[in-house]
Amino acid sequence: MLQSGYTPGKRAFEKATLVVFACTWSVLAPAAWEGLGLVPLVAGVLCADFLVGVVHWALDTYGTVDTPLAGKLIRSFREHHIHPTAMCSHGAVEVSADNCIIPLPFMAAAALCGLRGPLACMFLCTVTLVALANQIHQWAHMPAARRPSVVRLLQSSGLILGPKQHARHHLPPHDRGYCILNGWCDPALEWLGFWRRLEKLVAAPPRVDDMLWKS
Repeated sequence: MLQSGYTPGKRAFEKATLVVFACTWSVLAPAAWEGLGLVPLVAGVLCADFLVGVVHWALDTYGTVDTPLAGKLIRSFREHHIHPTAMCSHGAVEVSADNCIIPLPFMAAAALCGLRGPLACMFLCTVTLVALANQIHQWAHMPAARRPSVVRLLQSSGLILGPKQHARHHLPPHDRGYCILNGWCDPALEWLGFWRRLEKLVAAPPRVDDMLWKS
């Protein structure tokens, strides 16, 4: 059972990650506020949707739960494909902490470099939404009765991922609909054949369904 990989040590690491993320975010926020505007915000949303999609594709497609460094992240992705609604029972820490890991080095670099203005606004918008993406993903799997009314409104307006939109990803062969923030990037990426082209550049992946049970 993949859930057995969620150890007390992993929980402690997740809590520490969230604390460091919040502290780094607070350092970047004043500089980002100076460049607040519609263009950097929309650019940040699109960038976050794309980046989350790339990470989702990579963790769905390659590696196993024993892969060094990425194995703990892969664990949660593989469990999700076997039991899609299991994440609905996870608390906020388990749902969101892993998404905060990858942005942290870039956030630290931005703080050290003194990033300011519209670029800082776009950057902070991107990393904030990357951190929230799995929470948005969880809402897409929740029964309507458990979703706050504001979440249902955002889903129906297309501003965040909705259940019907995300259902495409869980249909065999699970090779589309990777962008789980709001899916705005999915139509263009799929029209371009982006994921299949990327797989040809990296390596031919094994079948997703085969990997699930080998994990």
